[in-house]
Amino acid sequence: MSEKSQLHIGFDAKRLFNNKRGLATYARTLLLSLRKQFPDIHIYLYTPQIKSPYKLTEFTDDPGFIIRTYNGPFSWYWRAKGIVKQLEIDNIELFHGLSSELPRGIHKTNIKTVVTIHDLLWHKHTNDYTIADRIILDNKLKNAIKRADKIVTVSNQTKKNLTEYVHVNEDRMKSIEQIAGPEFYATSDKEQIDGLPAKYILAFADKKNRKNLGLLIDAVELLKDNEIVLVLIGGIGKKAPVSEKVMSVPHVPYHLLKHYYERALLCAYPSKDEGFGLPIVESLMSQTPVVVMDKPPMNQFKHALLNTFSPNANPKQLANVFESVMNGPKAKEGYTSNTTIESYARQYMDVYLSVLGF
Repeated sequence: MSEKSQLHIGFDAKRLFNNKRGLATYARTLLLSLRKQFPDIHIYLYTPQIKSPYKLTEFTDDPGFIIRTYNGPFSWYWRAKGIVKQLEIDNIELFHGLSSELPRGIHKTNIKTVVTIHDLLWHKHTNDYTIADRIILDNKLKNAIKRADKIVTVSNQTKKNLTEYVHVNEDRMKSIEQIAGPEFYATSDKEQIDGLPAKYILAFADKKNRKNLGLLIDAVELLKDNEIVLVLIGGIGKKAPVSEKVMSVPHVPYHLLKHYYERALLCAYPSKDEGFGLPIVESLMSQTPVVVMDKPPMNQFKHALLNTFSPNANPKQLANVFESVMNGPKAKEGYTSNTTIESYARQYMDVYLSVLGF
């Protein structure tokens, strides 16, 4: 086994290099945090391909990140099982599956494993997933939980759900609350962004029913100030309601995202259920009010910038909450995260070292 500072750690980086938000943001923040805090460890990133709307030069141009791709046929098989041979060639001592799965057969090697579980939402919100997707997600989850030496959840809510649905022993789990990206911890001058309306509510588009996009758009339509526009980051989807008061932004580069929050009147996050709810933290870190449904884990942050609405609210009632937030008194104290980038990286490194027996 290597010395602590010379560890060879592998990460499933498919989501980092192929997704826009969510799992990609989680992977990016964790990996950059580890790289900054522990510059001497060897970080290997495994992905079948790199197909991201972002440049991600912080990874591709940094020799501290060793990126392994696969250009052959059956890339899905390489990620699901074939990757194990490459991990052994690279002398990987610990492999971290960042999105609820581990390659099959890794338990037959000497490689230790950690897996992050983000949510089990397909169990509750079945209409948001096809039957095939639910079967695949269940199989991947069960395999990962059975084989992982340690399971990390991104919130206490997900940890609770795991114990309820899959009956995982709590001793094998650790909850490490997700944090916002490094840009949200830095102080910077507001950057000019062309094309944004003077007054807008910021939200994120998603076609899943639990995201409550229809309720949100209907509520914005009822606002007294007709100049307020809903800015939706992400694809709206063909089935989503169309409105002149909705502006769609396909994707926003990581370095500009904080500025979108800072300029917004508020951030709306009306989702019915989440594994964590990263936009809530991002909004709070930007000192921008955020409106969420009054349910865990969305309502877990106790701060004046966090505002809630009833799970039974109709569009008019949600619009009233928006009006109250926009016209009411400003929060007297800004939000400060209890978790720094350094302490976040340290929590994960403590997990890795524990699994490796240090």
